[in-house]
Amino acid sequence: FRNPSTPEARKLTHPTWIRTLSAEGMASLYPAAALKAGVTTGLAVVNCAVTAKGEMSDCKVAREDPASQGFGAAGLEAAKVMAMNPWTKEGDPVDGLRIGLPIRFVWEGTTIEPTPPAPTKP
Repeated sequence: FRNPSTPEARKLTHPTWIRTLSAEGMASLYPAAALKAGVTTGLAVVNCAVTAKGEMSDCKVAREDPASQGFGAAGLEAAKVMAMNPWTKEGDPVDGLRIGLPIRFVWEGTTIEPTPPAPTKP
């Protein structure tokens, strides 16, 4: 067992992902502000703690590119879906470790046109 009084030496370098987003899931999270601005690719880097179940928690946006287009918020939503094997290949638990997740968003669909307002009745 690891001595809890010594500094944390465990590093999370090669997680085995057991749940990620599908292409459809990523498309559903693509920021509307980015689409409206014609931005078809973006990056969010979120820093998260890993739970005993391998899920992401306490996530914070570390970086987003381009800024102010909603990719940070989309990255936080994407992280909620993701989960990794709760054990490393070396047999150590991942519980309590932190990970930086780079999440790349690429829009491959057509641009979403705003829905026209419903006709008003006279």
